[in-house]
Amino acid sequence: MLLIEILYYATIKTYSFHCQFFTVLSQVIKLFDQMDQSDCVLRIVEQAIKEAELEDPELATLHSIKFHHLLRIGRHSEAFEAMHYNPDTSRRQDSLRQLINSLVHHHQLQELVTFNYSQSMLAAAEDVLLTKARSQDLLSADFYTVLHALHVKNKNYRKGTT
Repeated sequence: MLLIEILYYATIKTYSFHCQFFTVLSQVIKLFDQMDQSDCVLRIVEQAIKEAELEDPELATLHSIKFHHLLRIGRHSEAFEAMHYNPDTSRRQDSLRQLINSLVHHHQLQELVTFNYSQSMLAAAEDVLLTKARSQDLLSADFYTVLHALHVKNKNYRKGTT
């Protein structure tokens, strides 16, 4: 545990030297991954996001790392929020696909329906669910059920009936 704390504080101090930060951060994250310490990765990444500038090219990567580790430990609502704040649209859509798969796999369909989606995120979620539903065995209708519930929640009754 002492090693984890030393790495944590060393990384925070290294951040002030922006050119070296991301290299050190990725190495520390790999170490924490090997030790299965997602909470430590989240603390480091959250601090880095707070201190990063809006134009930082690594900001999308930091949000993706945060999303991945939140999803990994089952904190889906926080993962949705991390996904929502990711400035990279393609990473956001990939994260949405991963989140939907995880929630359906863990049978947390209610949580998937209760998220507050933006219009673009809602359309992307519908596309993911429809693609998954079409490729799924008909005896297991999880994706169709979620898609229907999502349409009804958003008062899109026409799509909900198809």
